[in-house]
Amino acid sequence: MIEEALDADTASAVCRILLRLANDQDRAAADEAAHIQYWQACPDSVIGSRAAAQALRSVAESMQPQFAIQ
Repeated sequence: MIEEALDADTASAVCRILLRLANDQDRAAADEAAHIQYWQACPDSVIGSRAAAQALRSVAESMQPQFAIQ
């Protein structure tokens, strides 16, 4: 696992970066979706950005039991 190869400070920094990237993906999805009319299909790029955010958060959260994230 990745946690075994990282010290606590490095792992904490990686988690913060992953969470920041997830938030960036959420914002990108929200910004793009805001320009879509409610009757239009959700663009694949919005779905992809939301999926990326979820995956990034999942990795960060899987590291949290081992390392305290501030």
